[in-house]
Order: sequence, then structure tokens, then C-alpha cells
Amino acid sequence: MKWKVLWNYRSSLGGPWLKGDVIELDQATAEAVNRDSPGVLKSVAEKRSSNRMVTEAQQRTFVPDDREGGANDQGPITKADFKAVRDK
Repeated sequence: MKWKVLWNYRSSLGGPWLKGDVIELDQATAEAVNRDSPGVLKSVAEKRSSNRMVTEAQQRTFVPDDREGGANDQGPITKADFKAVRDK
């Protein structure tokens, strides 16, 4: 189960975790941590879309890297690169 850390925490039970971290712990360990420092962990419910097609499309979204020298910086297309188009 996933838990959100509401403030910095460290003990023999776990950590160090920083405020805002999302961690995965079993229920028993999370309860022990919350007994040691009440309210430090808040359960994170995973949100699932009711429309599976939308969810899968969002996961496949391509984020281009348009920075100079980035993964997509291939330079301009020349006639030598693109031979499928003929000049008329």
C-alpha cells in the first residue's frame, strides 16, 4: 500500500523520509509508524480512470525533447535523407 509522508520522519521503524515522499509499506508497518508519530503517514488511494482508453492514451503520451542537442535534434532533412519525394 502507498503512503504519503506529511512531515520529515526517521526512526528504527523506517526512513529517513522527507515531507511529501510517497512510500510503499505494508499495513502493519504503517500502523507502527503512525503510533510512533501520529498522523505522519496518510494513505494514498490510487486513482483509476473509468475509461481505460483514456488512461492508456495518457500513459503513451509522447513528450518531445526539442532542446538543441536533445534526443530529437537530428538537424534538417536534406535531399539525401529524404529520397521518396522527387523534384518535378
